[in-house]
Amino acid sequence: MLKLGFLLSAGGSAFAEAVKRSRLPRESCHVVTDRYCGAIEKADSLGITNEIVCENERLDFSKKAHAAFRASGCDFIVMQFSRLVSAYLYDHILTINLHPSLLPAFPGLSAVGKAHSFRSPIQGATLHIADSGVDTGPVLAQTVMSVPLNISLEQRLSIAHRQKVVLLLALIEWMWAGRINPASVRLDAFDLAGLQHSAVCSPGFETDDMRLQAHEALDPFSRAGL
Repeated sequence: MLKLGFLLSAGGSAFAEAVKRSRLPRESCHVVTDRYCGAIEKADSLGITNEIVCENERLDFSKKAHAAFRASGCDFIVMQFSRLVSAYLYDHILTINLHPSLLPAFPGLSAVGKAHSFRSPIQGATLHIADSGVDTGPVLAQTVMSVPLNISLEQRLSIAHRQKVVLLLALIEWMWAGRINPASVRLDAFDLAGLQHSAVCSPGFETDDMRLQAHEALDPFSRAGL
């Protein structure tokens, strides 16, 4: 069984929801943050080991974060992180980024807010391999949903949360299914042959329920038939 590391810097709600829904053993994951935040509290509440790496300089932080993940036995990591990391991290451990937009649209920080400001007719999320660009690495999976032009920012954020959980569940399923080889830090680490684009997660992870909740986040638009 592989061990998954989470590099987080905010509330950690998608991480916590995905771990609970996937029934991932708590000893199979570890959380690293760069500050005290909600992700630490959620990890503590779930009985997941966690630590804070305090380092302002990007390269030094990346080296210390890598050392922390390796010391805890992590084979690969997924990021929901508000800071840029250096190549040292993703060159030494398979690193996947979870971004709340349908890349290449709206890269960088505040992606959901940008989509809202531009009145984008869709809301999406992307799981991709980290590289030297800002949200530019090879895409592993995406989820997308059409939304009304007058949707509120709060509704977009609610949909984005559920989309991120669905993608994390997909990643955990690939982990369970032996589709990830962390000996590589590139795209060839993943064997995704034969997966259906519309159903990358198994029913056991309750992703249909998460998709339903994403649609319900459109209320009152759905009740009004908009």
